Amino acid sequence: MPLKSLRSRLGVEKLTTVFGTVSKISPTVIVAEGLHVSIGDTVLLVSEMSGAEALGMVSEVERNRFFITPFRFVEGFRAGDKVYPNQTGMMIEVGEALLGRVVDPFMNP
Repeated sequence: MPLKSLRSRLGVEKLTTVFGTVSKISPTVIVAEGLHVSIGDTVLLVSEMSGAEALGMVSEVERNRFFITPFRFVEGFRAGDKVYPNQTGMMIEVGEALLGRVVDPFMNP
């Protein structure tokens, strides 16, 4: 059966997962390569060793690498860990429940 008909039956456009790789890491900046990203994109870092996850934002882009500012401490992450595009972006629900509350950028009290 041709791949095109399999895709249409599955209802899926892409059958592969796109990811980049961390090449250098420090407490405030992570250098990665292998993804086509833009400044302001959010990415998901996944530790190969522990499976821990952390979000970050692309803060600088060069020809073959990009720089990520992590949103939390990155202890335990290392060179070789995976970087995935964050498909959901930064979605923050706004409503009456927020009135009078103090929250961080991730809606945590």
